Amino acid sequence: MRRDPHPPVGQVLVVDAGSSLTKLALASGEDLSRLGSFATVGDGIAGWPARLAAAVGRSADAIGHVALSSVPPDLPALLGPRWAPPGRDPVPVRVVGPGSVDLPVAYRSPSGLGADRLANAVAAVERWGAPVVVVDVGTAITCDLVAPGPRFAGGAIAPGPRAAYAGLVGAAPHLAQPGGLAVDGELPLVAATTAEAVRVGVLRGAAALVDGFARGYHGLTGPCPVVVTGGLGAVVARECHTVTAVDPDLTLRGILLATRGGARPAGERLTGAA
Repeated sequence: MRRDPHPPVGQVLVVDAGSSLTKLALASGEDLSRLGSFATVGDGIAGWPARLAAAVGRSADAIGHVALSSVPPDLPALLGPRWAPPGRDPVPVRVVGPGSVDLPVAYRSPSGLGADRLANAVAAVERWGAPVVVVDVGTAITCDLVAPGPRFAGGAIAPGPRAAYAGLVGAAPHLAQPGGLAVDGELPLVAATTAEAVRVGVLRGAAALVDGFARGYHGLTGPCPVVVTGGLGAVVARECHTVTAVDPDLTLRGILLATRGGARPAGERLTGAA
């Protein structure tokens, strides 16, 4: 592993800025403590640093540096290379990207790979090794393959369940359900009402998509773990046949690892990894 020449002092504020939601955690050594979340865009991207400071609150005193993954490309520049919580001196900001990890990326343009997908891959390799299939079920569903080596081979991006539901009712408004897409409760294979049919189609459809890609990747690498994360990861994973693990903190842990130095080669464990 490439050693971190500037080891963190104090706790690390881990920030996962997704397309819709920004999730926060404080990391102390190997332990992650969730701080909550807020809408990524909210009242506008310009107000994001202030919303971050408000969400951190009194925890600001413990922060030694910030580890950031951002899907919206403008947010890292807004936060800057150093960020000053109210009443605190500026703290360094480390941003996840292809250059921040020891994980080869097979993308033709590595800079086009989303930081959250890279963080997920790093965390999955650290815990399960490679090959491994990594699935994130959020605004989008990403199904990625980390090949032996390890090497980020690539993957697929599809609409997440809520985005799929919004697209469906946008084209067919009569299918809209009171309260939107209901994600709790049983999903009968053969739905007997329109409301159930919509839920089954969207949620079981998402699971079938995940299984389809996982089986395709297994055809390339042989059997390997299939790890799911994301806000609706557990809901979709219940209907899957290929999923071996659900890890709601995968992205946050991957952000922390990625800003410490990278993904381990096969057989080598990251020092201080969760």
